[in-house]
Amino acid sequence: MGSRRSEPGPDAELEWCQHVNDVITRTLIARTDSWWMGTEIPGKPRQAVAYAAGFVAYQRRCEEAIKGLRDYRTTARPCLSTA
Repeated sequence: MGSRRSEPGPDAELEWCQHVNDVITRTLIARTDSWWMGTEIPGKPRQAVAYAAGFVAYQRRCEEAIKGLRDYRTTARPCLSTA
């Protein structure tokens, strides 16, 4: 029997990306050409590559997502081991 894993559904992924982008646009970081926006790699789409709202906000969002795992689906595919 393989390990079970949970992963976000497509709607949850889109919502998270939109939230990350909404947060970053309220900062000066969004106006820079830096690794925060992925601009150090030619041809890479300009988008936030890190969460700028801080750990407490991230922890709150994780705790909300865990409640019933409402935005996640569970599969029986085995997880890859790094051991």
